[in-house]
Amino acid sequence: MSTRNIVRRKNMTLHCHLIIVRYVTMYLRKQRDHLFFQCLLALNCWNLLNIQPILSNSVFDIMESLKSQINSSIFMSLIVSICWTIWMARNDLDFQGIQPSVVRCRNNEKNSLLMHRVRTNHKPALEEWISFFG
Repeated sequence: MSTRNIVRRKNMTLHCHLIIVRYVTMYLRKQRDHLFFQCLLALNCWNLLNIQPILSNSVFDIMESLKSQINSSIFMSLIVSICWTIWMARNDLDFQGIQPSVVRCRNNEKNSLLMHRVRTNHKPALEEWISFFG
């Protein structure tokens, strides 16, 4: 449902679109940060790789911190893969009632990385990260 429809449904008037856009943007940023970097499941998933996301209002600062902790040529693939694993675990809970678990996330992450294609020169880095999952 669009923001405009939500506002209408709540019988609110749109005096200033900018205020609503700022509110929605702030709300979504907080949700994103919580889901991927602050909730217990997310922290446990990052911890599988011995990575600790920093608390910051800037996603760029968070990414820079993750990049420096990962310290690998395939850092972006790993970040996206972990975020995807967290997202899928949350979807499993919301849509199928499957409780998230670190073991399931670890297995999903390992399978995701095993299917990941990388250039030949990045293959050793990928194999090193896969070894974290046993």
